[in-house]
Amino acid sequence: PANPDVRAYSIAVVKSLAQYQEVDTIELESVGYMGIDHSGHHAKAGLELDDLHRFLLSICFCKHCCNRMEANKIDPNAVRMGVVQEMQSFFNGIFRVVEDPMNSLADVLGPENAEGLLAAREEVVLTLLEELYWIVKKPQKLSVMVTPKPLATGAAAWLTVSQVRQWSDRLLHQAFSKSVEDIRKPISDLTSRRGSTPVFAGLQAVSPYIHTRQDLIDRTI
Repeated sequence: PANPDVRAYSIAVVKSLAQYQEVDTIELESVGYMGIDHSGHHAKAGLELDDLHRFLLSICFCKHCCNRMEANKIDPNAVRMGVVQEMQSFFNGIFRVVEDPMNSLADVLGPENAEGLLAAREEVVLTLLEELYWIVKKPQKLSVMVTPKPLATGAAAWLTVSQVRQWSDRLLHQAFSKSVEDIRKPISDLTSRRGSTPVFAGLQAVSPYIHTRQDLIDRTI
């Protein structure tokens, strides 16, 4: 999303949709940084990755992303070296114990680089989201898929809720999980900080976990 061509394409797509008055809501999925996997049931990987290493493999070092890093006073080469060293160790079977992914990220990149990298990525997505927000013609709504997990990649973007709610009419959360706790916790986290912005959750009604409408209600409310 830091690439000007990608941003221009995103703006063009939203403009083309916003011209149709019958379109009620434009939903933004994968507006943030993508990861190495699709995160779907059909994705295949030869090695199971935790949140930290999945995030490290999502870091982009194109000139546009490097410029954003430098603007946040971090050295892209130092970040790159930290990623390479950690991933080489990981692929060689030297596995880091990751109890807190954010602390582990700071260990790998250094606290200042870790903080600056997250700030740079968030800035990229928020500035794009702001541009898209003003294209949508009220009463049309703009929805964005978000997650409270800072190291998340894929369909949902990690963004500070107090910031993203300024440039969206709805917050969406992809609650695709078998665990009741894994469904409820992130939704609770988002709703506690959403202000007056509505939060919608995408759920999967999949056997053998869900058989009836009541099953779905019991697992999510």
